[in-house]
Amino acid sequence: MLVPLSEVLLPPSPPAGMDLGQIAIHQAIARKTREPVDYPVLVHPEGPYWRLCDGRHRVVGWHAGGRTEIEAELCEGDCL
Repeated sequence: MLVPLSEVLLPPSPPAGMDLGQIAIHQAIARKTREPVDYPVLVHPEGPYWRLCDGRHRVVGWHAGGRTEIEAELCEGDCL
């Protein structure tokens, strides 16, 4: 399913931060193609939004690349 990036809730930031190299890779992919080329992110419904379970770098990179939606799958159970 396609999920609007504006409806994705990111989990708390990990102490190690984010890998800017991974973000740059996903940003480049987002700008180069309109086809989903990565594994879908995993989300869990939370009210009108989607709580991100896996795929933080993909979400940030695709948002920076100008995308408005990302391919997602429902994760089993709770994300936290």
